[in-house]
Amino acid sequence: MLNNSFGLPNTTNGASGDRVAANDAASANKDMFTKLLVAQIRNQDPLAPTDPSQFVNQLSQLSQTEALQNLAQTTSASASVLQSLQVLAMGAQVGADVSVAADRVRLDENKISGTVQLGAASSATSLVLTGADGQPHTLTLPAHGAGALPFTIDPVQLGLAPGNYGIAAQAADGTAAQVEVSGRLESVRTSASGGVLLQVTASARSSPRPSPVSTARRAPPRWPPFPPQLTKGSVMSFNIALSGIQAINEQLEAVSHNIANAGTYGFKSSRANFAALYAGDQANGVEVNSLTQNIGLSGNVQSTGRALDAAINGRGFFVTKDQQGLMSYTRVGIFSTDKDGYMIDAVGRKVQGYGPVAGGQLGVMGDILVPNGQIPAVASTKVSFVANLSADWTPPLVAPFDYTDPASYNMVKQSVLYDSLGAQHTVSQYFVKNAAPANTVGVYYGFDGAAPPGLGTTLTFSAVGQLPLPATSGALVLAPANGAAPINFTIDYAGTTQFAGQSITTTNSTDGYASGVFVGVELARDGSVVAKYSNEQHQTVGTIAVATFPDEGALQQTSDTSWAATNDSGTPLYGTPGSGLLGKLNTGALEGSNVDVTSELVGLMTSQRNYQANSKVISTESQMMQALMQAL
Repeated sequence: MLNNSFGLPNTTNGASGDRVAANDAASANKDMFTKLLVAQIRNQDPLAPTDPSQFVNQLSQLSQTEALQNLAQTTSASASVLQSLQVLAMGAQVGADVSVAADRVRLDENKISGTVQLGAASSATSLVLTGADGQPHTLTLPAHGAGALPFTIDPVQLGLAPGNYGIAAQAADGTAAQVEVSGRLESVRTSASGGVLLQVTASARSSPRPSPVSTARRAPPRWPPFPPQLTKGSVMSFNIALSGIQAINEQLEAVSHNIANAGTYGFKSSRANFAALYAGDQANGVEVNSLTQNIGLSGNVQSTGRALDAAINGRGFFVTKDQQGLMSYTRVGIFSTDKDGYMIDAVGRKVQGYGPVAGGQLGVMGDILVPNGQIPAVASTKVSFVANLSADWTPPLVAPFDYTDPASYNMVKQSVLYDSLGAQHTVSQYFVKNAAPANTVGVYYGFDGAAPPGLGTTLTFSAVGQLPLPATSGALVLAPANGAAPINFTIDYAGTTQFAGQSITTTNSTDGYASGVFVGVELARDGSVVAKYSNEQHQTVGTIAVATFPDEGALQQTSDTSWAATNDSGTPLYGTPGSGLLGKLNTGALEGSNVDVTSELVGLMTSQRNYQANSKVISTESQMMQALMQAL
């Protein structure tokens, strides 16, 4: 046979004989095992029979042994076929200029050229040729960066006798490097150990002397005996179809990842982009050359009702920092406070934001700390009181004023004050309509239910019922009996009127408050972090930071539905929600995934069809190669 003339072993009959012998041996072993098992069952003690599960386990072990034997036989047959296909593929390159890895060469008077593949830069590289006598001959190559370092060996110049030489290369740091020799592929054959041997003849000549291949011996005939273009096309078809399958597998990874995260908060879908491959003008298949993230498309906003849940309505990412100080960016606004009062996200990273506003300016960007203790009391300094003191009032029938007699005044209102200890006090305002002038109202002030010391102030209204500014009570002092500091305050009547009709109070408040205990925190639409206390006070303790990037599509996806900045994404631009191009917050809600499951399933069916088509190409090529092997 043709292949045997080139040293290729005829393995078909041998392998078949081995499999027949193995099958006969396995069948004999199975019969022997069955006989022993039957004998064991028959001869068991009737009074103490063997547990039936033992027989079941033995049968199971026999089945597993048979399965392993069958798998070994199948693997051996597959390896033989793959080796034949490998020889066929390499045979298509006979006669072509190639560059192959080599560990030994045969030298004559011709030059040998090739390259040394360096994994890193080397100041000097040694190329060592070792002859049959064991004597090494070292050729020092110049300094070179990582990659292919070219070399040429001139046996005549180096004084090397013709013969077989081992060839190896070593970088300056002692690391071994791969040697590749360039030339024309003359033949392909299998070795006794089952490997594939390539014979390459140097194509670079040191002189116009005739080639020993063409004159000293007859060049081996091309193998296989059909045009190389046919085999090359077959191998190329295999590679093209294989590249299609590999690309579709990568696309399926993106599709399956999207579908798996269809219910993940803040997730952004990705799309695999195919690109054609060419080697010169030769079609070489397809690859996935990029993944496009659909970051600009927002997911559906899902209401949660939780005070520390937030979704960004528009552009931007929440900014978090882990324990190593690395910044991460996310669209998942699930926040809380840790045991130390720091605001964190769902995976424990500290949320970044700005400190409280001071002098109209935001504080420094950093971790947001929410005070979770008790806030001190603040003594009152002012009472704001706005009302309509009816022009229909008439002077009281009882005079002079007596705070214990309601007939001596027209109206009384109490306002709350807080002292420096947070204790609550009351100031009573008794309003008395004066007979003359008719546009005036006298006010008496009593503290904590005590009698007013006298007339406090007189409010004089204009002809149109307005109270000219400034409209204050003047300085008032309440001396608490609990040891707190005296309360120095004023009452502001700005906005108070004297119109006909009912007397209505619209404002009655003080600027002081009692001490309070932290009861919770919530977010505002502008990103403000508001702490709430038991005394009904609210404090803005910070503002959440939001970041955007010049190229958000170049961000690198990381775990926990987050992104990391890259050189291509650009430097992050920080701001507060709603400022500039940054979106405002939807509080008490979260952003869902933007994956369109219907579109992904349609894409999945398309990928399946393309996968089957590429598999059909490989199947067809396999049948053609099988027919070719049978013909040989």
